[in-house]
Order: sequence, then structure tokens, then C-alpha cells
Amino acid sequence: MFVPFDPSLNWAAYDYVIIGAGPAGLFLADKFATKGRVLILEAGSRDLSSATGDGYYDLEVTDRGYGTLGERLSTFGGTSNHWGGHSHPLGPATFSNRPGFPGWPITYADYALHLPEARNWLNLGPFEAEPGRTGVERDLLGHSQYLSALHFQFSNPIRRFGDDPTVQKYASAPDIDVVLDTRVIDIHLDHAGKTVEKLDLFHLPSGRTATIPAKILFLAAGGIENPRLMLWAARKYQAGNPFAGGRNNITGKYFMEHPAYSPVDIYIDARADLTALKPHLNATNEMVNVVLTPSDDFLAAHELNRMAMHFQDTPFPASTDYDIQTGQALFVSHPVAYSRITPFFIFEQTPDAQSFVGLSQKMGKDGTPLARLNWHLSDDEVKRYRKGVMLFCGLLNQYGLAKTRFVGDATGPDWSNVQFGNAAHHMGATRMAHDALGGVVDSNCKVFGLDNMYIAGSSVFPATDIVNPTLNLMALTARLANFILTTSPDANVGVNYRFGVGRDANKTLGKGWATPDAAGVWSDGPEATLTLERNRATKLSIMNSAAATAGVKIEINGKQVYDGPANALSSQSFPLDDEDRVAMLLHLSGPPAPKGATGNDAHPAAIYLQSVILT
Repeated sequence: MFVPFDPSLNWAAYDYVIIGAGPAGLFLADKFATKGRVLILEAGSRDLSSATGDGYYDLEVTDRGYGTLGERLSTFGGTSNHWGGHSHPLGPATFSNRPGFPGWPITYADYALHLPEARNWLNLGPFEAEPGRTGVERDLLGHSQYLSALHFQFSNPIRRFGDDPTVQKYASAPDIDVVLDTRVIDIHLDHAGKTVEKLDLFHLPSGRTATIPAKILFLAAGGIENPRLMLWAARKYQAGNPFAGGRNNITGKYFMEHPAYSPVDIYIDARADLTALKPHLNATNEMVNVVLTPSDDFLAAHELNRMAMHFQDTPFPASTDYDIQTGQALFVSHPVAYSRITPFFIFEQTPDAQSFVGLSQKMGKDGTPLARLNWHLSDDEVKRYRKGVMLFCGLLNQYGLAKTRFVGDATGPDWSNVQFGNAAHHMGATRMAHDALGGVVDSNCKVFGLDNMYIAGSSVFPATDIVNPTLNLMALTARLANFILTTSPDANVGVNYRFGVGRDANKTLGKGWATPDAAGVWSDGPEATLTLERNRATKLSIMNSAAATAGVKIEINGKQVYDGPANALSSQSFPLDDEDRVAMLLHLSGPPAPKGATGNDAHPAAIYLQSVILT
């Protein structure tokens, strides 16, 4: 429910306190409402006209220019209220140790396990293996082993968490209370310095304040606000405290963006099929668009950052096959006609401590410092970007249907004067790491040194890849939520059965399953069974992926509980009866398994099972 700010409210009644009502905060609230009472504290209101938070959500920007910061929204639903819906999972290489990149303290499989739940939350379909080359990919890339295409998907419909249906949902949620226009202005530890004890609140419209207890605290306020609030709270304690990021004062450091730049024009022979450059419906009716990227092997061989080329505008006919400025022929053999495109490149930024979120000398309306954003790209970093574009264009040119040339400031001998754009992706300033010397949170997003504080959002990314963060931060949020639910004081109730190579949960699988692989197991027949110990749990949920055309009927202890699309299972939960064991029978329909996935491609493979969670 939406609850008015009241200092006399029974704040101690809440089991979970969440700062921020964006996608991550609302997801956590939904998950925890099954276990106890949840309080969401949102600094903004439901009025999008005031969502930029004038006077308290401003920024001081230093170092590299950052353009407009209107992409930050302080409102119920957060920045989802203008999210473009453009999504792709992180690549497996992102999680590994690479020169200049620390790697993640979790594996790709640990992350990918939670993608289905994140996709369903964001109205995204499953991401199948990248399809074979057709159209522009075939024509421009030929059989190159060094260039490939990523097929980004769009949320459909785009999930806006500040829309009327979502507001109505939380207005009637019995175990979730939302307090709007209320800013957390300080966080306090207990005497031992190991536990968050209380929060100071400031109600913006009235100016009233309150100090409230916090049993378990989740900071989900955004990639810049998360470190800002922690740095402000750190001022009261000795150097190296958990809010500051430990001995090395990591909090705020290693802020990352996706630098964006349009350095080239591309002239493409009219014989090349360019229809795939526009967003279009794929074979399973999802809206996608094509992004070109060098292979991981190519990037490693040339010591380049990950990068991708986006086609930002519709190809249009060029008036001549000569460079207008120099009169030189662009093609040795003149085509009948060709089109010109000005794409933009997105780069993965190398983590750099000189790129940071800090505290400004300017104070906001709530009496706390504004954030200072110092976005830094080193000279070596920019040189790698330039080298990467040159090599990328060389690969693109090699099949004879494309010709590229630098334009604008990119024509100079270096890019020292280039003004990079940004993607409004704020990442890395409360990074995840193996230990407190390298990061702010551990592999479960718990703040190092604190017993009851967690961080959700893209600020925990230790590396960013070249893809939009929303889907991926939601997968980490799902992982965090499921960790809390399975390790809370009543975690002896229920269990998380995770499937994959070497996992004990595989013993519960009955008929109809293939050999488990790294992150799960494919169904391998028209029926599949498994038997689980209930362990006093009352609900069951399934984490899986499936083709859009796959269907499943599920029986639990002889009672049918589901009949519908297999790719919607991760958004469902099913009540359990009092039987000690949970016997599941799945009736499956769908396309064949991906080649080699089950060892017998003739069998239908409706679902890829990753986890069954009993709570």
C-alpha cells in the first residue's frame, strides 16, 4: 500500500527495508512479501513531471563532459519510466579475468541461472542461440570468423513500473508499504560496527524527519545514488569502514559507462540486403535489431576492449560513389548504386579508479551533498578505441561490399579531442569482488563487513560488456533475492534444487531428462518427472528457459497446476500440499532441442530446467 509519511508509524514492524522503487527494488519487494512485511522508501513521487528531482537529485560533473543527465529519474518505477526496452544478456567472457578487467566473483552459469526470472519481469522472451547469418550479416560479414552479430531484443510491451497497473498493484499489496517523497539521508551502524541499526529519513514536502530501525536493508537507488549515500554515511566512522568500501576505500571508484561515438561513414553496395539493420520481428515474433561485434578471440589477440557497432539510422542513397571532399573513388569497381550509413560504436570501459562517484561541495535541499561524477577515460583507453574501430572497419571492408571512412573529429591523428557520448548506463561504483580489498559487495551482493546490508543494481558490476544493464542487473537482483530466501533464519524451510553438472539435485530427476550440462538440464521426451523433498515448504517455483512455441502441463502430486507456455513458468509459483514429497510430472510439447543439446535431437525438448525452488 502507499502509506503517508508519519514519524509515529510503526516502523519496527517491517522485516525488510528497500531504498528505491525502481525495477530492482520492486522485484525484491515482491519476492520478500511472501516471507514478511516490506517497506519501500522512494525519494520521488508518482509525478513524472518532477521526476528529475530538482534540488536534491542534481549532479556535479567533472573531467569528461557528460551531456544531459535527465535520464536519471527519481520517481515510483525509477528510470524504467523512460527505459527503451533494448536488451541482451551479458556474454560469458565478461565474467572471466581479462587484461585490465578483474573478472566477476561468480561464474556465467551462476548469473545465467536467473535470466529467465529477469526476462519475465521485464516482458522479454527467451534469448535463443544467435541465428545463422542472413541478409546484412551474410553480405557484409561473409564467412568471417572475426565478426559476428548480436540480436538485441526489445521488451514487449516495454515494462514501465510507474504505469497505472503497477501503481494499482502496489496500492493494494497487503505486505508491501511504499512511502513516497522520502529521502534516506543517513545510515547508522550499531556499536560493533557490523550491523545497520537505523536510518534517518527526510520527507521532502513537509520537511519532517524520522529515525527508523532496519532489520535487513537493501540499497536499490541507482548506479550513482547507491555510492553517494554510502559515502555520506561513511563520514561518521573510522577510515576503511564498510560504507567507504573497506581498507582500499573502493566505494565510488571504478564508475563505468558505455562510451559512444560515431567516427565513420559506411558506404554499402546496393546488392547487400540491409533490411536486418532495422528493428524487425524474428521467427518467434520478438522485436530484435542487429548489432555487429568482433569475436572474443580477435579482441584478445589485438588487446582491444569489447565493442559493438549499432546502426542508428536508416540507410539512405548516396549521390555519388566518390568522396565529396577529396574526389577520390570509394570503390575500385563502381557499383550501380550504394547507400550510406553513419553507425555509432559502443565500447566497454576499462575499470579505472580515476573514474568515480564522490561527494560534491554543493548541498541538496535535504541537507546532504549532491553527487560528484568524475567520468574519466585515459589516453591509452581512447587509443584502444581508435585502434578497435580501424581494425573493425578493416574486417567490414574485406568482402568488397562496404567501404568505410573516418569523419569529423575522428579524422585526426588521434582522438584526444573527441567528445564521447554516453549511454546513460551508470555502473561499477559499488563493485562486486572476491574480497573486501577489491570491492564493496561480495558474490551475493552483501556489503563486506556488514551482516544485514545488500546492494542491488548495476553499481555492483565489476565489468560491463557492451550490452544494456537493465536485464542483467535484474538477473543479479533475482539471484540476490533467492539467496536471501534460502539463507534467511527460516531457511531450513524449503530448499533450492539447482541442476547442472555435478550437482546433488540431479538425483531428483526421473525419466525424460538428458544428461545435465554446466547450468541445467534439457527435457528429452514428451514426459519428464522429478521427485523432491518438501521440507515444510508451502510454495514451489521453477527457473527455466524454453522456446516461445513450447508448452507444458504440470502435475504436482497428481493435481494439475499449470497448462501454458513453457517460457512463462519462471513468473509462476504453485502452492504445495502437506505431502512430505513433491512428485512432479511434466507433459511437454515443443520444437526439437538445439543440435547436440540432448544427444538425441529427434526428441522434443520443451524446457531447459535450471532450478526448482521450494519456499
